[in-house]
Amino acid sequence: MIVVVGKGIFGLSVAEFLSRQRQNKIVVLASDEHVPASRAAAANLSTKSQVFARDPHFELKISGKKNYPEWLKSLCHESAAFSLGELKSSFVSSRGRDLFSSVELADRQWNRVVQPKSEISARGLPEQSVVRVGSQEIEYGDEAWVDASFLLNLLESVCRSRGVEFRICDIANLANLEAECVDAQSLILCTGSQTPRILQAWNLSELPPSLGKSQRWSYGGTLAIDIPGWQMPDGISLLEYVSAEALEKVTFSGTHGKLYCSSVSVSCADKHHQNQPAEPDFFKIEAQQRSLISTLHKIFKIKLDLHEHHWRWGVRLGYGHRELVVEALPHTFSFLKGPLVVAAGAHKSGFLFAPEIGSLVGQKLQA
Repeated sequence: MIVVVGKGIFGLSVAEFLSRQRQNKIVVLASDEHVPASRAAAANLSTKSQVFARDPHFELKISGKKNYPEWLKSLCHESAAFSLGELKSSFVSSRGRDLFSSVELADRQWNRVVQPKSEISARGLPEQSVVRVGSQEIEYGDEAWVDASFLLNLLESVCRSRGVEFRICDIANLANLEAECVDAQSLILCTGSQTPRILQAWNLSELPPSLGKSQRWSYGGTLAIDIPGWQMPDGISLLEYVSAEALEKVTFSGTHGKLYCSSVSVSCADKHHQNQPAEPDFFKIEAQQRSLISTLHKIFKIKLDLHEHHWRWGVRLGYGHRELVVEALPHTFSFLKGPLVVAAGAHKSGFLFAPEIGSLVGQKLQA
């Protein structure tokens, strides 16, 4: 038996991968106290080709993005509850665009991202990966967006159809965990921002440096709007507006009547309790909400009341400049026969790695 803890994007993606061969019993444990932060995501699959070509996970992100279409199609074919028609309105792969409120900001970003054609070619990217469009816009090739709720529900549907068991459990309580993990060969912790708190509750003193370095807690929100007949302009899947006034960024995504606005992110670090977030500053949150509403009207001429539509909220955790942590941890759990693996995606990067995370965890289990 393999136990996966957490039913956010990583937990469900790992359970889906491990259940493909149907050789092991897979159990997914989740607490009914916490809604996964994945549910608050707009699930923008942004790589902005050249900007992030310098990060250690760039190749993995590109691989995941390339695999998304076939992965989603295969899941839809397998699930009786989802159709390819729904997939067409839940995944878009096209261009991305940055829109700046000043030429100076656009110039600054352009100088960051522009690179010689030889470097672009060496990375296997198309020549038109980054293009200057006018004086205040930059366009990126091969950007994408996936509907977070659609993907999470699809993954759970497929897992259940393969016999994966879903159980409610007080994860942080070791006695309860042990009761659920009788005869467990492996334990995979996919609990996002809750990970440090849970590991501390389990009395695991030896944490990998990647989980303790430069932790960045934030409370993030996405505005979800249903607008019949609406779609992103000009074949764009992602549009980010960067304001000169406060250097704020608002990312717009969606298609076919769905619009997601993602920008609200307020630091909530607790200096006294580093393994858990502090209460966010709700005055700052409301100020950012109002700014987002104002930007929405400025860009798309859509006028909304602040409390008129649905906001999705979640606590996010970053680990320095690392966007992905997949590591086996030492443990002394007598009830666990094999490895304990932690899989965490920093902030909102989890969806980028979703098609690949199962394979990475599988390698750790076999090591």
